[in-house]
Amino acid sequence: MGSTKCPTCRGTGNEVISDKTCPDCKGLGSTKIVLSSFGSSTNDNKCKTCKGAGTLIKKKKCTVCNGTGTIVLCDSCDKKILERLPEGHGNVLCSECKESPIVFVLKPPCSTRTIRVGTYFHAKVKHFKDFGVFAELFPGVEGLIRTKNLKGLQRKDIGKKIIVYVNDKTRDGKLELTPATLKEYRHGVKRDQMDRFKISSITRRLQNKTVLLQGKVSQIRKTSGPISYNFTDETGSIAGAAFIKPTEENPYQTIEVGDIVEVVGTVNTHRDMLQIEIQDMIEAGDEETKVILERIEQVLNKKSEPEKIPFLIKNEILEKMKPDLYKLAKLIRRAIYDGTPILLRHHADTDGISSAVAVEHAILSLIMEEQAESVKFRVKRSPSKSPFWDFIDVTKDLDYALQDAIKFGDKLPFVILLDLGSSHESLASINMAKLFGINVCVLDHHFPEKIIKENVEIHANPYYVGGDYNLCAGMLGVELARIINPKISDKIDYLAAIAGAADRVSGPEIKQYMKIAKKKGLTEEFIRKIALAIDYEQYFLRFADGKNIVDSIFGINDLNSKNHIELVDFLYSEAKTAMDKQLAISMTHIKEEILPNDAVLVTLDIEAYSPRFEFPNPGKTTGAVHDTICTREPEKAVITLGVGPDFVILRSRDAIINFPKIIGNLKKKIPQAGADGGGHEVVGTVKFVSGMHTEVLDYLKKALGKAKTKFSVKKEATTK
Repeated sequence: MGSTKCPTCRGTGNEVISDKTCPDCKGLGSTKIVLSSFGSSTNDNKCKTCKGAGTLIKKKKCTVCNGTGTIVLCDSCDKKILERLPEGHGNVLCSECKESPIVFVLKPPCSTRTIRVGTYFHAKVKHFKDFGVFAELFPGVEGLIRTKNLKGLQRKDIGKKIIVYVNDKTRDGKLELTPATLKEYRHGVKRDQMDRFKISSITRRLQNKTVLLQGKVSQIRKTSGPISYNFTDETGSIAGAAFIKPTEENPYQTIEVGDIVEVVGTVNTHRDMLQIEIQDMIEAGDEETKVILERIEQVLNKKSEPEKIPFLIKNEILEKMKPDLYKLAKLIRRAIYDGTPILLRHHADTDGISSAVAVEHAILSLIMEEQAESVKFRVKRSPSKSPFWDFIDVTKDLDYALQDAIKFGDKLPFVILLDLGSSHESLASINMAKLFGINVCVLDHHFPEKIIKENVEIHANPYYVGGDYNLCAGMLGVELARIINPKISDKIDYLAAIAGAADRVSGPEIKQYMKIAKKKGLTEEFIRKIALAIDYEQYFLRFADGKNIVDSIFGINDLNSKNHIELVDFLYSEAKTAMDKQLAISMTHIKEEILPNDAVLVTLDIEAYSPRFEFPNPGKTTGAVHDTICTREPEKAVITLGVGPDFVILRSRDAIINFPKIIGNLKKKIPQAGADGGGHEVVGTVKFVSGMHTEVLDYLKKALGKAKTKFSVKKEATTK
């Protein structure tokens, strides 16, 4: 029967109620002043109130140990049993172990010293003798099952795995065992006393030392050499390597990502990174697993909580979005610390790229602090041509994720949709991801549909708090990145201005972000050059993220350097030349008309009058034509339509329209057109079947002609 000193009374059997300085002797222990040492030891000088102690202490019998000073421990799981049991009671189990006993696996370092009478162990039938059978608990650690207790074991059972109960243990460590049949039991691990090392305490000073750690498996990767692991506990993470010969069976093949394990191994380095060379690894016992998970959960929750910081600009809409931004930042930080891969799916334009690059750098910086070796496996940025999560894209994303899960043991990723995902067009993809247990969040400034908000964990969008598209995705991404990791603020804050310039937003937000960029030495002209250079380069990158090229164009590590300026100027010049060439062609083929609301309607047949598979794309071509007409018609509302055989791209200025609503009505009025699409209120794209081209275009013209314009609203106000 095990016992330990009572933690409440510290083994005294009494709890101290109060401890005060004696009011009579003022803590001296005597009420008389003694001038010499003679007679100082007599009881005559002692304070009668405190009896010479100097303090008045009130005590009561300890309620935890009932005055005994010790607490009984469960012989199986070491849990405290509060009630005092009489001496000689024998084997003592807590109520949980009585209902569901623990069956232990004996692991090194181990000996019979580890084993207690009254406990259960996994064992293997070793060999028969005339007086019984020896069962092996671990190589070198055996116990005897006497003939009278064999319970049906025969010689043919040599090598069979069984559960044994420890009946007795002699002074010299010899074990007497009995086979046991248990329907329900818990898993446990026993080894000789060995101190557990927290991962944060494993340093280079421990190199070549053997350590024991307990933690969660956050990653498993099979390499051409060892099997690579990553372990996480409440203090951090560390890599591990299991060297297994090609002819040997992997002893850890049942261990999966997310398991709580005990690892014994040698500390060494690989590529100048600390790692554990695994000597032994096993799933932790059920009780240890509960404790470790709770410990990790508490610390991860605390670490994941973002630091409260002010936004870069003063903005009422941002303040209203703060709860969603902080919730999203916490989820991202939790994924980082929990070893969950992160997929950043973003629109493949400068706004979406700016947003994703800012968030990517915030994530990378935290992963570097946590475990640099796993950076390249933990975050992926993937551009999307459409402003929604296309089903083709989600299919590829899931395929890659499942391959990584099977091949490397990775968790499935946490997906964040940036500058896309607000319309119903993303719904099927979101639901597909959810079927595989993937969490999806959205950060966007496109006009939102409530059905998306209902199907994702977080949908942060300025429209939900009274804002609009002028607080663009790049601005939101920069602010989110700063919440994730405030240390990178100075590195990425100017990206908000580039995103705003590229997305042609207006209002006080872009003005404030421009001021921040100008403090970095960026002129408005150069900001617009960067924006076009990013769009130009991404056109040729197609579906690749082009991380290093994109970072170079943004000037992430060498802003305003000679190399940065030369690169931006070169790409801008190439893009501008292509844009000017296409604009010159397009302007000779546009059709103009005045709508009933006095707005100028410009249409361009994109398919007929622009070269295929060349920059600029149809959206940029439509935008360039629109800008030219707006400059020429400053006193009129302008609506530009880039028309293809099965799509129409809308750009507008000073027209009060809701394009997603127009598309919704189009679907109801002409269902046979198969129309679908979305975007912002005043810009967007609609797709349809090519056979209904004329009917769809006529409907759009009528709907746009009924819309009010800012000029008509002013005229009405003046008349009133």
